[in-house]
Amino acid sequence: MRKLTPVTDWLRREIELVAPRLLVAMGATAVRSLLGRTTPVMANRGKLKEYGTDISLLITVHPSFLLRVPQQDKASEYSRFVEDLMLAKPFLL
Repeated sequence: MRKLTPVTDWLRREIELVAPRLLVAMGATAVRSLLGRTTPVMANRGKLKEYGTDISLLITVHPSFLLRVPQQDKASEYSRFVEDLMLAKPFLL
């Protein structure tokens, strides 16, 4: 496993400076960078979780996942992805 520490240090500082209300982690690498541990994306996608004080975390699949899904599942997976992202809408207003 690659060491993510330098990126994580930069990312944590960026989060402090920007002070977002929501972080969207798209895919396993993004989730691991934010949480510092492996977290199953499929089991946690589409749920708002607490990341820090006044910061929520939304976990979803990486968009490239939609390109690799079997054809018969593409429409339903795309719909789930859109549903996941719709959870971010209240944070944009």
